[in-house]
Amino acid sequence: GPVGGTEVGDLADGAQLRYAAGLIAERTRVITSPLTAAFATSFRLSRQVLRGNVASALAGASAVLDGSGQARAGAAHRLTVQILALEPLRGAGEFVPSGPGELRRQFVRRSCCLLYRVPGARTCSDCVLTPGRWR
Repeated sequence: GPVGGTEVGDLADGAQLRYAAGLIAERTRVITSPLTAAFATSFRLSRQVLRGNVASALAGASAVLDGSGQARAGAAHRLTVQILALEPLRGAGEFVPSGPGELRRQFVRRSCCLLYRVPGARTCSDCVLTPGRWR
């Protein structure tokens, strides 16, 4: 449902942003908890990996908005940072500088989705296994 009638593009950096992030984080928990439990049991996947997948999807959506050049891009990124600081995604990853001296930030997860194990595949762009990712 709607986040208290607040549009993402209208969010400021203060209480309104924290409120929206809290509501979205709670909805994320409600939606993903049963899915995470089912996947963890049925496929013997780590819950940490599954949380990382959800965080990566959220960060990816934020990056698409950020690249759109729309006025809401900055608000979407700030909202994503706030959501990632709350449960259930707290600790699943963070935004780091894209390179030395870069202002642009890229999401890096703290778990690996294991896609690199598929023949012919490599690590994802936000993979924790990529050398030099963490400070």
